[in-house]
Amino acid sequence: MMQLEANYSSFLSQNFGFMVAEDTVFTLDGRTNLYNLTQEPLSYFQYQMSEAYGNIWEGERAVSRLQSIVSIMTIATLLATAISGRLGERKTSHQVSKIRSDLKDDESIIISEVDIFSIVLLALAILIAIGGILYTFLPIF
Repeated sequence: MMQLEANYSSFLSQNFGFMVAEDTVFTLDGRTNLYNLTQEPLSYFQYQMSEAYGNIWEGERAVSRLQSIVSIMTIATLLATAISGRLGERKTSHQVSKIRSDLKDDESIIISEVDIFSIVLLALAILIAIGGILYTFLPIF
């Protein structure tokens, strides 16, 4: 009882009276504050629970969105890293082929430095990263 008075004193504006039973199991007398004691805290807690549920739902939605963004950016990063390695190997092969062509005096064995397939994949990785960044800041989805 003391806890109810301490926590819900704003709901308990009057002293407690007696409950009168007249042809019903319970009726509230005008002198009592039983309705405020029993119903207002429940409706207040129900309101707080619905607010908390809404906050939880919004938080889960934000977490799901961030997980999607992290996945998109991870894919773009892995793709760009793999292509960067491939372009590095291609550059090394080009330099080695230039040395070999100088030794053999044959320029037909020079491997080109530009790898079109890698450049196309790198452009795809850039587009995926840009899509992830746009997905971060635009509330489209």
